[in-house]
Amino acid sequence: MPIAGISYNIMKSLQDYKNFTFAITHDGYKNMRQNPNGTWNGFIGALISDQAEVAFFLSNTLERNAYLDFSPHIIYVELIFFTSLPLVRIKWQAIVYPLESKLWALVSFTILISIPIFYFKLKLQNQYCRGNIKSILYISFALPLTPMLNQCQRIPAGVRHLSTIFLFFSIMIMTCFTSNLMVYLTFPETDPVPTTPLELAEMQDFEIEIIHFAGTMSDIMFRNSTDPVLSGIGGRLNRIAIKARKESIIRTALSKKSTLINYKHVGELDSAETMSIREGFEPLKMSRVNFFSTPVSIVLKKYSKHTVVLSHQLKLLEQTGHIKRWYKDVVSISKTSCFNRLKVLRNSEDSHFYHQLHQLMEVQDSFSKLKPFSLGHFTVAFGIFIMGSIIAGLSFCIENLKN
Repeated sequence: MPIAGISYNIMKSLQDYKNFTFAITHDGYKNMRQNPNGTWNGFIGALISDQAEVAFFLSNTLERNAYLDFSPHIIYVELIFFTSLPLVRIKWQAIVYPLESKLWALVSFTILISIPIFYFKLKLQNQYCRGNIKSILYISFALPLTPMLNQCQRIPAGVRHLSTIFLFFSIMIMTCFTSNLMVYLTFPETDPVPTTPLELAEMQDFEIEIIHFAGTMSDIMFRNSTDPVLSGIGGRLNRIAIKARKESIIRTALSKKSTLINYKHVGELDSAETMSIREGFEPLKMSRVNFFSTPVSIVLKKYSKHTVVLSHQLKLLEQTGHIKRWYKDVVSISKTSCFNRLKVLRNSEDSHFYHQLHQLMEVQDSFSKLKPFSLGHFTVAFGIFIMGSIIAGLSFCIENLKN
């Protein structure tokens, strides 16, 4: 399929050297299958029947090689999947995350075992709330619990040593709990999203769409593969026509638990053309593992008279980095064009799509700014502490001098 403006730039570059005219059409990209009688559909059929002389881009296979000439490969094309950005949320369960389950059990056991110890010690010594069992029972519960809750409780004389031991225990436990709790609150948990084909096959709650390039490797792989991962994904696919691919990528970005399988270059360009609301903001998450990566070439009719000349020129363009540069330029131009279009859309009556994108961007920005506390956050507190210590020290010295 044509990748951005690379097709045009290649032909324009060749035109400058070879002085010829050309016209680019997209009619042949609808179906690449070979018919039962041996004829071909799409631009392969157009090349064989001399309706076209050059086609962009296609990978070489045993079946195609008998009918086509392939230039040196231009780029590597990856089949990946795009997912909506994971939502970041702070769960209420974060309050129990700072300590492991065994430690929670140990702390609970320590508190429970200390209550009867306090009770019997107070009861036997009869030094507090003489004869009042309810008051003794209340104090027995309060003494181990109030340090955990950072509360102050009057300590009876008979249990001060035991209360001091439990106080230090509480300080250590609550210090660890508070510091770890801040970590969980500072770095909220993100909803799980698949990043590999295996994870996508396992996460059954994700809807999967695929841009349907009939007869290409992305189509054949899911239809014919016996691999359990690919066959599992293939059974859940909703195939989308090529002309509806931009609507599909928008739907993926704005929907929860939505996935789109597409070629990386095509998906990146579609995203740049439709959802570039600000530089640096990416509305989609790409998988970190691809389904496959294959080199693609320009194709001509078998034994075409243009094969040698075209292959030589294309090799030079690829080696000098022109192909990659042209792709980056087209993506950049597409983003700039989308910026301007969305600015106009923002002030129009039909601004719902813009506000959806803007809301998505704000949600991601709000969580991307979350960082752990650093020394700078405590500058004011330490500054006040130091100044207070200096004033207190000076006051102490002045009072001693006066006396």
